[in-house]
Amino acid sequence: MTSAEPLASGESTGLAHGLPDGTIWPDAHTLVLANRQIRPDVDPARLSRFAEDRWDLNPAIFEDHARSQSLNFEVVAEPLRQAAKHYIWQLINHSRARTLRQSGSRIAIHTIEILFYGALQHVLNWFADQAVTQFCQVTDEMLWDYLDALDTDRVAVDQRYRRITEVRRLWMHREILPPALRLQQAPPWDGEDTQNLLEQRRKDRENRTKRISRHTMQALLGWAVRFVEDFSDDIVAAWDEHRRLLNLRPEHVRAKPSRRPRGGLQEAVTDYLDRLRERGEPLPGKRRDDGTLEPAWRHIAAQLHCAPSSSSPPPAAWSPNPGCPSANTSASTPRSQPTSTGTRGIPGSPSSRSPSWHGSCKPPVSWSWPTCPMPGSERFSTCGGAVSPSTMSRGCG
Repeated sequence: MTSAEPLASGESTGLAHGLPDGTIWPDAHTLVLANRQIRPDVDPARLSRFAEDRWDLNPAIFEDHARSQSLNFEVVAEPLRQAAKHYIWQLINHSRARTLRQSGSRIAIHTIEILFYGALQHVLNWFADQAVTQFCQVTDEMLWDYLDALDTDRVAVDQRYRRITEVRRLWMHREILPPALRLQQAPPWDGEDTQNLLEQRRKDRENRTKRISRHTMQALLGWAVRFVEDFSDDIVAAWDEHRRLLNLRPEHVRAKPSRRPRGGLQEAVTDYLDRLRERGEPLPGKRRDDGTLEPAWRHIAAQLHCAPSSSSPPPAAWSPNPGCPSANTSASTPRSQPTSTGTRGIPGSPSSRSPSWHGSCKPPVSWSWPTCPMPGSERFSTCGGAVSPSTMSRGCG
């Protein structure tokens, strides 16, 4: 940060007469962001100076996603342009420049830009139209006339609120400004509340959403509690499993050298199928539009820490099982017919293994667990070998 230096007595423009203690008066070469933190990647030589009519505020904006921000004082009428620059410079740099809120925090750079373009420039231009060249020339009668002008010009209610707020902000900071830039000592409009002055409420401050019914809120709260107390463990476990499987995707496996000994994939496939059978779970897969069943090879490859490839035949463990209906015949078998073409288990588990549903929470209509009898002496089958899958690459073991 760079400190501004006050003007020498011979350089005074007249506005600085009676400068309050603690207020620094900028000269033409003073940095606009003299008392603001600057991004480390900014070239100091490119920082805006007070004499310029366009002030670049971006060096003090640290959010990378923020839009470009600057102040163009050419939008302010010439008679009040210099006064406007001195006032805005104090809002940016003075340690006692604060918001109008009760917190009294320092005004953000982005807020200064919004108030300048959104309201202040209109207030100052109206003052200039009344032959005002210094803020001290604004009278109480003039402020009441300004309210009438807002009504005559049919300014929107929310805009009227903003412009009145900027008059109050200018008055609130009179103690850090020299006498020439101070409004009258009495509060504008006798301190009357803006809502009473306009006899209208700001629509953008009202919550116009219809009240949610008590029955809807009770049901919403009830299900929110159930998700936290009953379902959260399963949801978190499923999310952790999802992240684990993402890290085992074939595209990640291909980039890593295989540590499985040659022939190890056959054993891994056998163990995987045995675990599915012990748990009564089906092989993950889906039914195609033509009724044939297709295992989810990418998912299975992730479970086996392997990469699928269409260049090699399926391992022997995927051999056809005569005890399981083929894909062509299973479509006519009620027990193995899924009700949806989405991803479901390939036959291999008894219907008694379908998930349990508690309370009033029922499975969707499309839910189905297709089943297929599996003799204990047989290995897993893709239902008659009707599917020609792409399977594991030779490089996996």
